[in-house]
Amino acid sequence: MERQRVYRVVERIGHGSPEVVFTTETVDKPVQKPRQRRWTPKVKTGCITCRIRRVKCDEGRPECKKCISTGRKCDGFEIAPETVQCSSPIVTQCLHGLTPIYGRATAHEREMFNLFRTRTVTQVAGAFYQPFWHVDVLLAAQTQPAIWHASLSMAAMYSWFKIPADDAQGQIIRQDHYKFALRQYNEAITHMVALARRQDARSAEALLMASVLFTGLSSLRGDPKEAMMHASHGLRVAQQWEFLERTEGAAAAGGQQQQATEHMLPTKSLVGLVDGFEVQYMWTGARQPILRRSSIPRETDLDCALVLDIWLCGAEIASSIDLRLYELAWDKFAAKFRRIVKLTQKLVAEEALREEQRGRPVYSFSPSVCEPLFMVASSCRDGALRRKAMSLLRQRPRREGIWDAKLMAAIAEAKMLIEERAVAAEVDGAGCGCIPGVYICNTHRVFFMDIEFLPERAATAVMKTLHDVTINSKGQVLTITY
Repeated sequence: MERQRVYRVVERIGHGSPEVVFTTETVDKPVQKPRQRRWTPKVKTGCITCRIRRVKCDEGRPECKKCISTGRKCDGFEIAPETVQCSSPIVTQCLHGLTPIYGRATAHEREMFNLFRTRTVTQVAGAFYQPFWHVDVLLAAQTQPAIWHASLSMAAMYSWFKIPADDAQGQIIRQDHYKFALRQYNEAITHMVALARRQDARSAEALLMASVLFTGLSSLRGDPKEAMMHASHGLRVAQQWEFLERTEGAAAAGGQQQQATEHMLPTKSLVGLVDGFEVQYMWTGARQPILRRSSIPRETDLDCALVLDIWLCGAEIASSIDLRLYELAWDKFAAKFRRIVKLTQKLVAEEALREEQRGRPVYSFSPSVCEPLFMVASSCRDGALRRKAMSLLRQRPRREGIWDAKLMAAIAEAKMLIEERAVAAEVDGAGCGCIPGVYICNTHRVFFMDIEFLPERAATAVMKTLHDVTINSKGQVLTITY
């Protein structure tokens, strides 16, 4: 409240001119609030390349001028990821609130976690494991220091991988990402050692999740041997605490109550299949919920269906092969091999259309078609068909799980060349039955293959034909790179 003198002119009727009267009144004057700036969210619509380099983007479409002027390739702009459906209401809340771990984080760590949450998770989840990555991992990162540091390390390694090695101007930032990833990796290892000392299921689950993240980290670094080590460690933890048995037991008890979205094939059952009818039965139960979701399936649903179709062919081969025939046992599956190649060609074509708009993912944990393709490239003796399989492997530059598609193609090619050279070197009339370019006899097929993965995209391979095994030869030792 504020007092002020108010002057009024009061005109009285009569007695001549108006009379001036001074009065004092109390007047309510509203207190003015200080001017406030209208709040708007921070814009993060720059291109992927500029955001990784942490420079301001002019947001030119389809390629920003900032990248063009510096001779860089503009990776385009992010498209908002599809909303992940989940029955739990907790996932609709902000997953990066002021939890103790997030509250103690530095600005750079928060930036990396935001990259992990918004970009890396979307890339690595693929079509199958979205709830695990979008919900479980993000929640665990807020409560488990090992998962927090492993997540930051993976986000930094993802940023490191996105910057080309031949980008001279981006090398400083690239090295900064790599050093940050290693620091966070070491921090995560320290916390994992502490978790390993505890003997409770909660700590074991954190160890298992950290092993998954470390597997992806090692694969991104181009070290499949280390990736396999982390994957093996995770399997040992799962076996020790019987996580697989509990999961499959719960699925068997409540199979009729499962929702249509639960369509994953149990890994243990898939590996141990011995009956082709069992494969078809499981496949029917896995595939139909995908196709029933809607009259127009989503892109991810179509990808799931194609991948499961490809894996069905591979599982049918594995469940019915007669190993007593040695390498000749693969010959009766020529039709299955052709179907795997045909389905993969369709999958690659659909992925290429999406990659033009959204960019190419660099890594994925989704079930990979690399294994069935490698089966064709390695075990099929139709030269034209196995070369198609190798070509499809090379068209998948991203790394999937512990597999590097290009390295697998190089291994299959080395095996094929050994067999074809053995046929070409065979003396005419030897009676082995080989026909160059058409048929390779059992004697000249590679029967034994031992692969030792090396860092920096390389491997050492020991390959022996059946003839080498018969005469106790050391075979051929190759160093395979790509």
